[in-house]
Order: sequence, then structure tokens, then C-alpha cells
Amino acid sequence: MEICEELISYNLAVHKLDLQLEAQAFDTDYLVLDQLGGVHQSLADILISMTTANKKDYENMISRLNKYPVLVGQNQILLKEGLRWKVTAVKMFLQKVPAQFEQLLTEKVEESPFYKPFLEMNSSLSEVDKKEIQGQAREALANKVYPALKKFKEFVVQDYIPNAREGISQIDLPKGKAWYHFLVKMHTTTNKTAEELHQNYEQAIETSPNG
Repeated sequence: MEICEELISYNLAVHKLDLQLEAQAFDTDYLVLDQLGGVHQSLADILISMTTANKKDYENMISRLNKYPVLVGQNQILLKEGLRWKVTAVKMFLQKVPAQFEQLLTEKVEESPFYKPFLEMNSSLSEVDKKEIQGQAREALANKVYPALKKFKEFVVQDYIPNAREGISQIDLPKGKAWYHFLVKMHTTTNKTAEELHQNYEQAIETSPNG
């Protein structure tokens, strides 16, 4: 039984690695922003999920805030390259993104989702430490996060969205047909084409007792 389980685990690992290697043929690295999320939203999620057991944990969060402009800059470079090679998210769906920035860039940094982890801090911290950390968080948000995010928003709204792709099909992307076939293979774990899968589905519906 153990050998069988190990073999299954091995085969699954090999299959996963094969898919990762095959994915290198497609420019997925350029698709780092869409209506479902991106670097502008991920920071708040990461901060909320970080450990807050002691002062050092909060200092780690401050460090992440201060380094955020670097991450934003890297993502902007990827999006620019995506525009260059015509690998972008769908323009129609991207219309929801500007409002997401507005929810993050509140008039007061204390009202931003980024500041939420610093509102109710671990009770084991002294009041002096709490005030010190909160001050550092406000400073990092005002001087690092907000400026970087405002600049990124300007790029997204003025450059990226207007030049994003119009078509909603994966086939509209470079290497689109091969890319679509790869996605079908990845999600269905078969080598069948989309046409074959649709045909099989239709046949199953026709032969079903409730069909």
C-alpha cells in the first residue's frame, strides 16, 4: 500500500512539473493584473494574514510596507512588457480596477485596508510599542505605499487599460490556440481538444435519461 501511495505521489509530482515546464512557452508572467486582483490588492491580504504575536512581527510588516514600491515597480515593468507583446488582461473586465484603487487610497491612511492590522494590535504589546508601530505604519503608508500606488494607478488607468486587448477569448493572445489547448489539458488532465470534450459532453447529454 505504501509503495502504491508513493508511486501515485511521484506521478503527480512529475505531472505537475511537466505542466510547469510546458507553461514556460506562454507569457503568463505578464498577466499580473486583472479585475480579480493584482499587486494593488495583494498587500492588504498579506498583511492581514501575517503573524502578530510580538513587536518583531509588526516590524516585519512595516518592513514589507517600506519595500512595497519595489514590488509595484516590478509589476509595472511586467505590464509594460505585456503591452509590448500584446499579452494583457481583457479591457472590458479591467474597467472594474480603478474603483479598487479608490477603496485602498483613502483620504486618511488610517482608514485604508492597509492600516487595518494596526488598529487592533496584540494586547501583549505595551502602549508605547503600539504607538511607535502605528506611527511607523502611518509613515510608511504615507511616504512609501501611497505614492507608489498612486503612480501605479496612473499607469494602469492612462496606459494599460486603454491599450489592453479587446477580445475575451484566450485565442486572441499570441500563441492563443496552443495556450488554450494547454489550459484545457491542465484543467481536465486529458490530452483531448476542446472540440472533443464539447462533443463528448453533448453526447453524454443526449444519452442521459434526463437528456
